[in-house]
This record gives sequence, C-alpha cells and structure tokens, in this order.
Amino acid sequence: MCGVCRSSKIHTSTRAERYRKQNLAGKAKVIFEVLCAQQLTIGDFLMILCDQNELLKKEMSSSMKVEIACFLHGQKKSNQPLDFVRAITEHPMARYGRKQEPVHQIPSYGIPTKLPATLFRSEQDRAQHLDAGVRESQRECMDSSYEALQKFFVEKVVEQVQWETELLQKDPSLRSLDNEKQGFSWESVNEFCLEDMQQVIMEKAPVIWTILTAIAIGDERATLLRVTQ
Repeated sequence: MCGVCRSSKIHTSTRAERYRKQNLAGKAKVIFEVLCAQQLTIGDFLMILCDQNELLKKEMSSSMKVEIACFLHGQKKSNQPLDFVRAITEHPMARYGRKQEPVHQIPSYGIPTKLPATLFRSEQDRAQHLDAGVRESQRECMDSSYEALQKFFVEKVVEQVQWETELLQKDPSLRSLDNEKQGFSWESVNEFCLEDMQQVIMEKAPVIWTILTAIAIGDERATLLRVTQ
C-alpha cells in the first residue's frame, strides 16, 4: 500500500512511459512554481480557465482562448474534461482514506410523511432523520472532494429524471383518458400496446428506463438474459 495516497492498486509502465511522465512532471513543477509566485492556487488557475466573465476573456491571448475552447469542447485526443473529472473521482487522495461507498442524503420531499414507528426509537430520532437533508445542505465544506462529486453526480441524475418525466407526461401516446368523458374508454383500452409504451419510454426517457431495468433484473440477471438471447 502506498504511504502517500493509501492506494493498493499496482500500476506498471514501460521505460518510455516513465520517461514521458518524468518530463511532464518537470514541466508541471515549473508551472506550479509560477503559480506560487503569482499567489495562485491550482483551483484558482483551473477556475480562471473556465470562467465566463467577458472582462477576464479580454485579458487572454487569442491562442489561449483557442486552447481553452478545444479543451472544453473535448476536441483533444487525450486528457479531456471527462478524463480530468474521472481522475479526481477515482483518486484515493480525494477520499482522505475513506471507503468508496457513495454518500447521499434523501431529500425532504422523498421522505414519507408517516414513517413506521418501528424505524425510530423516539420522536427525537425521527426529527433528526427528517432534518438530515437540511443539515447536509448547510455544511460549509465536505469531508472529501469525492463526497462533493458524488453529491453533484446524484443531483445531475435527479435533474435528468425530472426532465424525462416531464417529456413522458406530455406524450399523447401515454394518455389513456378519453378527452370528452375524462375517463377510460374501450377505445383507449383496445389501442393500448405494451411494446409501444416501452418503445416511447426507451426513446424519451433512457435514464429512467435504465434505472428501472437495473432495479428489476440487476447486472447478473441482465447477463443471463443476453446469453439466453
């Protein structure tokens, strides 16, 4: 186990790869010394590159603007924005030695108003559980960047699910009510097709479909179904 990052992963590399990384490390050291001389942190430098302030952009050279645009557009063959975020998420030092279990608090709107009394020893325990999401949002800083990233990823998934839900609600093919009687009709019942409904959900709500499929069959069951087919 590494004494610095506490990682147990073993990485092997060729002599050419080690030389290339040593060369990059030397260049990075020079840039880091320049940042320190300018009293800039690594975070300050990265946020400046992604800043959308027009006044700040005027201070940048045209070549710098082009390089930043290429990076943000993902036009580089390697070290794209996604690679950077993934590297932070998977880096053991981002967790401060914590385990890899995601940390997520259920939002207040996701907690039933009446929970079984057997879940809590007292009314005080129930109140503390209901206020967990509020206390979490009021924390000034996370215990690790991994925790903050996990919270961000979950929020983005929730936003996508809400957006897909709105699309499904507006889709006329999923409405089984008669416009005149505002109720079920034999016509709507006879025209209902499960395969058509599945196709609509898969096209307009792929994230919702993926979540429901994962809950219904899981990875092992999915692998077995693929082999059977």
